[in-house]
Amino acid sequence: MNSKRGIWYYIQNYRFQSIFVRNFLIVLVLVILPLAGMSSFLYRSSHQIIEGEVSQVNKSSLYRVRDILDVLFRETSMLSTQISQQTDTQLFMLDTNSANLVRGEYNKINSTISMFTLIYEYISSIYVYSEKNGYVISNKENNFYDNFADKSWYPYYEQSDSVYTKSLPRKSREVYPFVLSFVKPSYLNAKDKIGAVIINIDLEELGKLIQPADGKKDHQLFIIDENKNYIYNQDMKLLFPGKSKPAYLQALDQKLDELLNQKEPYSGIVKLDGESYILTLAKLSFNNWACLSLLPIQEYESNIRNILNYTVLLLLLFAALGVIVAFLISVRTFQPIRNIIHLMEQLERDGVTRSPDGRDNEVRYISGNILNSAQTKRRIEEELSHRSQLLNEAQASALQAQINPHFIGNSLETINWMAIELTNGEPNEVSDTIGTLSQLMQLSLDMDNRLVPFRVEVEHAHLYLRMMDIRYKNKFQIVWDIPQALMSVQVIKLMLQPLLENAIQHGIHPSRKQGEITITGFIENDLMLLHIRDNGIGIEAEKLDTLNATMQQKRMLHAEHIGLKNVNQRLKLTFGEAYGLSLISKPGKGTTVIIKLPL
Repeated sequence: MNSKRGIWYYIQNYRFQSIFVRNFLIVLVLVILPLAGMSSFLYRSSHQIIEGEVSQVNKSSLYRVRDILDVLFRETSMLSTQISQQTDTQLFMLDTNSANLVRGEYNKINSTISMFTLIYEYISSIYVYSEKNGYVISNKENNFYDNFADKSWYPYYEQSDSVYTKSLPRKSREVYPFVLSFVKPSYLNAKDKIGAVIINIDLEELGKLIQPADGKKDHQLFIIDENKNYIYNQDMKLLFPGKSKPAYLQALDQKLDELLNQKEPYSGIVKLDGESYILTLAKLSFNNWACLSLLPIQEYESNIRNILNYTVLLLLLFAALGVIVAFLISVRTFQPIRNIIHLMEQLERDGVTRSPDGRDNEVRYISGNILNSAQTKRRIEEELSHRSQLLNEAQASALQAQINPHFIGNSLETINWMAIELTNGEPNEVSDTIGTLSQLMQLSLDMDNRLVPFRVEVEHAHLYLRMMDIRYKNKFQIVWDIPQALMSVQVIKLMLQPLLENAIQHGIHPSRKQGEITITGFIENDLMLLHIRDNGIGIEAEKLDTLNATMQQKRMLHAEHIGLKNVNQRLKLTFGEAYGLSLISKPGKGTTVIIKLPL
């Protein structure tokens, strides 16, 4: 059939070929939905990436500012302390002779503070004030306080009641420029305040050091003190605004209490006076101040809208392409079915009946091959199952052949006699240990039964503890409290020994003190409960939670505490998920392993 006839066939039979229609719709959905999901994902991802990058850049910039301020404030505080401790400064603050002041006896102080103002460009001035003589020495002027031009720092000095440096924002001479003053009081014998060193930082020069380097005019940086006062902004009109504070700052004030109470730096999107901002806040380590960055996201929202428009356009293009692809895939998928239907119609018209295995009848030939394949598959599965069973039996036989209990027992018995001969027939600890180990091996390597009466498990535990007592002379004692009714209960082999080993090796031995292990049995409803408690070092809470959580897992993923996990897994495999181990422990108080078994 040529291609024109094929297309016309699909058009004619579009409403009637349900398989074709369903395939077309399925392929269309499988094409459109992933495209729509991918577009939505790309949009959200782009949105998140842009916000994340902007937020990260903002955070990095603010952290740089925070670090600069911490270093600058700490250096300024140290500088004020250094100047106040100099001998000339101390003599000046204690000098009550006005003649010495007029003669310039303390010109060296002028030289020192002038040098510091030249070194640190952001320091506009330094004052050294003496309360004894009421005189102020500075790099600007030397004069008595009553005639000194800048006095707005003095109330802070009067209120200061400690030797620590106090920082405060203020207006120099109540006019521009704004300065940030560090007031370092000096005391005589830690009681009498005799003066202070005042270092004034020019906020405009400070801004040159800390202003964000992204060049965005709307990017605002604030320094906020412990009283939520804005003591720095590139727009000096926002400092000490009084009643003229902008609406967005009034909205920000309502959020500052919550933000300043957070221990970690904050970064997120907030709405202030109807506008969205990326807000980042970080506290200074020097004092209780904080630096805060506000960046409007209007520009970035515009970029995001452009991304959305491009995404929608691409989605429409992909949708149109998806329809074409879905139709072509449906046509190609339906082609073999159409050929089979055409063949069946031809066979019906010809009235030909052929053998299902005949290669001249494609439908029956395909059907026959499907039946033959199913039968062949069933035979192969049965053969594989039989071979798998044989393989398991062969592996079990190989394992039994690798470790022969009789051979090991005979070998240990030979070593035992050799040890006795070496001591001229006298009993000795080596012979006793080998004999105990021989009994342990006989019990452990007996592979006939996985379940044994509890009395057998207790006997096995006694043998193991006997060996441990030989190794650790009088290092621990064992207390057994097992009701007789539990001795006949069926339990898994080698259940107690790994737990006792774990208690000795990881609990008692590291504690380096006299140990005690108590094995207690209970009957509760239809359960057999065993408590194995030691007075060892215990387990930390976090590690204990991890161990108890691991006991609920179906696979052992770690090698540590493998004895506990091995016993727990064998209990669950044998009796069910409702049974197994759990642990109770406190550091320094010991550990209790609880075994839950069906009675």
